[in-house]
Amino acid sequence: MSYDEYNDLMLKCQKTGKYRVFTVDISNSKGLYGPNMMEEYYNLYMLIERTYQDILMLEKELNKQILITDEGYKTAIDEATLNNEGQMPYDWFIYGDAVGITIHNGSIPPRIIYEIINLNIKEMGLIDDFHKCDLVYETNKYAEGLDKYFRGYAIQLSMNMHKLKPRPLNIKEEEISHGEVLKYMELVSKNHEKAVKKANERIANFKNYNKSRKK
Repeated sequence: MSYDEYNDLMLKCQKTGKYRVFTVDISNSKGLYGPNMMEEYYNLYMLIERTYQDILMLEKELNKQILITDEGYKTAIDEATLNNEGQMPYDWFIYGDAVGITIHNGSIPPRIIYEIINLNIKEMGLIDDFHKCDLVYETNKYAEGLDKYFRGYAIQLSMNMHKLKPRPLNIKEEEISHGEVLKYMELVSKNHEKAVKKANERIANFKNYNKSRKK
């Protein structure tokens, strides 16, 4: 069955679901398939890795769990492999030309995740047009997908919502004041340099691993 056949479950759980998944993909991604394809992909991986490290630092500042740490969860590059199945327990994850990250719903305003993503896009000087979206879901277990909104469906719908015209889903965004945004981002900025350094190290190791596999 197609993921969009479960939109009724999606709508029911947007305020009460346990998890919130964010997806970022490149508009007109056919341009990826050129002579610099792998560098383009590494930029995408670096973007989500920097975001991931920023959130890890923010967790420490707030003394609260934001990112998913359920049993079996790890980032895609922790496995030193690219995994194209977003419904698997990888976080951050890779799904075709998109990357994504999952947080505990309600742990932090979604706006802050977008602010962190945009901060890193700007600093990295990325000129691509990025589509960004998020959805709440209820379960990471495929077997529960008939009764609870499943991660894989949420990822697929999130990656396609910007393409839906007219957009059939009316999901109200959470309100957050400008002052609250500034407070969160001050905490992010406090540790941002360390987050970027860690991200650079991890992506460099990942690149070296891929090079060694090709020899």
